[in-house]
Amino acid sequence: MRITSRVKTLLRWLGVFIALALLVMAIWLLYEAMFILERFGLMAILMALAMFSGATLLLWCIAEGHLARTRTRIRHIVIGALLLGGIGVLHSIMSSDGLEAGVYAGLSFEGPVGFILGGNIGAKYSLLRLRATSAV
Repeated sequence: MRITSRVKTLLRWLGVFIALALLVMAIWLLYEAMFILERFGLMAILMALAMFSGATLLLWCIAEGHLARTRTRIRHIVIGALLLGGIGVLHSIMSSDGLEAGVYAGLSFEGPVGFILGGNIGAKYSLLRLRATSAV
């Protein structure tokens, strides 16, 4: 099945709106962490950094997704981020007393930390793996 240019354009605009929504939520979380919360909101900052990372990856994919090398780099980063983020969420669910507390802890702390670290590990893996290939 071949995707028409009109569908590609619609998908790109959808991606831009999703990325903008992630950026707005991240800015709101940072504002809340810095100015509204009584204590320093580490979890809000980690969630905001994960949202910034996700929005950046999405915008990068929209801008340069037509290049094979860029798609490979983005794939490495996304796989690393989702793998470590998912492991963090599952670990917190399995190690907590109740399901609700585990899901909350996983989505607010361990998931974003795993997403950020996994994305960095995926980026380093991509740099090492694609270093020997010729430039596109």
